[in-house]
Amino acid sequence: MINNNKVDFFCIGAQKSGTTSLHDILSQNPQIGLPLNKETHYFSHDELYTRNLKDYFKLFPKDLEDRKVVGEIDPEYLCSQNAPKRIFNDIGPDVKFIVIFRNPFDRAYSQYLMSKRRGFETLEFKEAILKEEERAKDTFGQLYLSYGSRSLYSTQIKRYLELYDMSNFLFLRFEDDFLDDKSNTIHRINSFLGLHDFEYEIAVNSNKASVPKSKMIRDFVDKPGLIRKFGKHLIPSSQLRKTIISKIDMINRKEIRYKVDNDMKREFIDNYFADDIKELQSITNLNLSRWLKET
Repeated sequence: MINNNKVDFFCIGAQKSGTTSLHDILSQNPQIGLPLNKETHYFSHDELYTRNLKDYFKLFPKDLEDRKVVGEIDPEYLCSQNAPKRIFNDIGPDVKFIVIFRNPFDRAYSQYLMSKRRGFETLEFKEAILKEEERAKDTFGQLYLSYGSRSLYSTQIKRYLELYDMSNFLFLRFEDDFLDDKSNTIHRINSFLGLHDFEYEIAVNSNKASVPKSKMIRDFVDKPGLIRKFGKHLIPSSQLRKTIISKIDMINRKEIRYKVDNDMKREFIDNYFADDIKELQSITNLNLSRWLKET
């Protein structure tokens, strides 16, 4: 039996808050067992959730019995309606959670840029936010166009706190902890997971903002088509297909720098996110005053 079918931790997000960089850092440690691909979406996507943990553990390396802790880093789990209860029912009450929160406007805008890069978004950001409720009614919209709602963290974390004790959680701030104090934060995460000290290479900055070098390659990667359907016959393994497509996607990216409209940011913080920031601050005891002042 693989690791007694035990999962020790999840990093559940938030999306666009350093989870890919954290994955690339923690994967350096041979004591930690992570899935073959960073995000399985097993507990969040209905079509992947089989209610059989044997299927879940097939998504991990075969040497899990040699790892001290086993976990997954998947930001879909924070915003998912179903993931908290599924994790509780299948994994139990003792699992640990790492949650990284980012300034809600910056997180939303970063997701918007990602959707635009992938060819999913044609509207300007402000219009996309204002039309989000009607656009995010179906599964596609919830996954790729839910910029504002995914940044309203208090509702999402409450779903987990209905099931789990506060002591199960390590709450972190993307700006203050992960960016400004990364070395100490990685040490805190390592200690939270009950691991011995390890010399991580922390100069990692994964999943930067980018645009596609080729829109044709982008569409091959992100939009189902004849080539991808034919690929299922050439490469039967879904995990291998996912790895290959991910590498093609990375090669096709060109890093960009972008400027944020500070007036728009101030407007959204004051009118859209402020109440939720204050509630999250009360729930987690994190000092989030930087978000309320920041422009």
